[in-house]
Amino acid sequence: MTTEKLQELTQARLAHFGEHFSDEAMTVYLKVCTANLGTVPDDIAEAAFYAALGSCRYPKQFIPDWCDAVRKIMRKNIPSNATLWLDMLSAAHEIAESYAIYANGGYAGEDRSECLNIARRRFESLPPAVKEWAGSPRGLCDMVNHNSKSELNRFVRPGFNKMLADAPICDLKAPALTQLPKKNQPAAQISDSSKSA
Repeated sequence: MTTEKLQELTQARLAHFGEHFSDEAMTVYLKVCTANLGTVPDDIAEAAFYAALGSCRYPKQFIPDWCDAVRKIMRKNIPSNATLWLDMLSAAHEIAESYAIYANGGYAGEDRSECLNIARRRFESLPPAVKEWAGSPRGLCDMVNHNSKSELNRFVRPGFNKMLADAPICDLKAPALTQLPKKNQPAAQISDSSKSA
């Protein structure tokens, strides 16, 4: 959030609550806002500000309410906890399958190391918070594959949901997928039947 927008919203807050801050109190307030909301875009900060202003009952509770409103708005642009959970489970199974193919010698004519590259790319496609929580592709597989479905839901999922609640919003978005390299064209091509041989 820009300094100009923060000052504009601060004036609106003071007018709404009928407050007057001393110079020291204003400095502290601006520092707290900058520390908590400094990376939020102006349009989101302003929308969240007015949402929080409409629901805040106590002026001392305003900054936490404002931060919650920002989180709600930004959370709309990322997948839900359930979607992230299912994607994590899917990734764990795909990575485990790649490891199994690697351990069994790979497919005929295929480089075995490609199986490990597939597992690594699938792990890298997860959001940063999920990758940090899992630790490594092998750690993710072990966690998912060594627990029954009921154990996952009872013991692992609460920790996963807590991690999502505590993680910064920017770490819950999956990284932009890079273009996978195209394989070489096959030697034999199908020709147009209208052309003579």
